[in-house]
Amino acid sequence: MKSFSLALLAFAASVLAAPQDAPPKGATYTLTVKSSVDTLNNKALSAKDGKVGIFSGGPAAKFLTSQYTGSNTLSLHPGTEEHQLALSGSSGLLELVDVVNPTGDKIPQGQSMEWSTFVIDGQGNVNVNDGADIPSRRWVAYTNADGSYGVGLYDGFTVPPPKEFQNVTLVAVKA
Repeated sequence: MKSFSLALLAFAASVLAAPQDAPPKGATYTLTVKSSVDTLNNKALSAKDGKVGIFSGGPAAKFLTSQYTGSNTLSLHPGTEEHQLALSGSSGLLELVDVVNPTGDKIPQGQSMEWSTFVIDGQGNVNVNDGADIPSRRWVAYTNADGSYGVGLYDGFTVPPPKEFQNVTLVAVKA
């Protein structure tokens, strides 16, 4: 009986440790910003001229998921399969961008860029799983010169570019 109880306990622990509610392959989402700032809260992200953010009057972008099996992460495709949501930048801030068929040779010199590193938890929260252990890393929004809002991943310790950050949460909502 003792070995049966141990086996049952081990099985239950393995089930609880497994990721719950992973999005199905090919699921479509909109990405929404949650914030304590009213002008940002519950705003859907849209894509414009290669940027992904909050644009006045911009329609909510729909992101199709595909599994990136090497790291058990997701690729998020705004629009068509050739486009991917990516993080690109320097100085501790990686901005959300829309890139076409990303490859290593398309990364601008002096910049960092990553794609296919997104994860969506059971509550819809969007995070990044790129192997980096940076506890201070967080999603932020900031005002662009044209009045739109950019969204990016800030490492939390590098001296940021001259932008005022608002902490936000990205949430995937089934479209």
